Amino acid sequence: MSNMWENLNPRERVLLGITLGIVAVAAIGFLGYKGKTKISDLDQQIARLELEVLNLNQLILQKDVVDDAFRSVVSEHSTTSSVEEIHDSLRREIFRLALRHPDSAESQQPKNPNQKYLVQIPRLQEGNLKGEGEGYREYEISLRIPSGSFVNVLLFIRRLEESSMLLSIDSFEITRNPSKKIIAVSMDVTRTVLDNPGGES
Repeated sequence: MSNMWENLNPRERVLLGITLGIVAVAAIGFLGYKGKTKISDLDQQIARLELEVLNLNQLILQKDVVDDAFRSVVSEHSTTSSVEEIHDSLRREIFRLALRHPDSAESQQPKNPNQKYLVQIPRLQEGNLKGEGEGYREYEISLRIPSGSFVNVLLFIRRLEESSMLLSIDSFEITRNPSKKIIAVSMDVTRTVLDNPGGES
């Protein structure tokens, strides 16, 4: 290396020194950029982990509230009833929600069926156990409203969705004769029952 340096003239030595200086600066700059990027990534990772810790801490603080809510739902929607009893209560609830005034006593209901019911459901199909999982069962029943006004059908559907029995509409088919305003509706309604009367998670 010393022999090569000695063989260079002054101008070549200056150019070599400048070149080596530029390479050194570029190398330092590259290493500095990589270090800054790495530090930035680590800062973002630390911030993300801090946020996760904060969220987990919030969840721990809310544990009692969530447990109380869970026990409340379980106590309200759990049952040890048989399949027949569950189906029977589901059928009664559907017919009750089909009434024009579902919260009124039977003695206060109109005698005329056209005035008594919001929608007419001639009969309910036989229900069946649709699904079963850990801690719950699902019971499905099919129903048909052969004719009714669109507004009344919508109100009935809303009542089903808001029922305290955890009802849900799984399938829905609506048809209408083009020359009439009356519609016909077929639907499958599912009731979810929790199998945990003790309220233990």
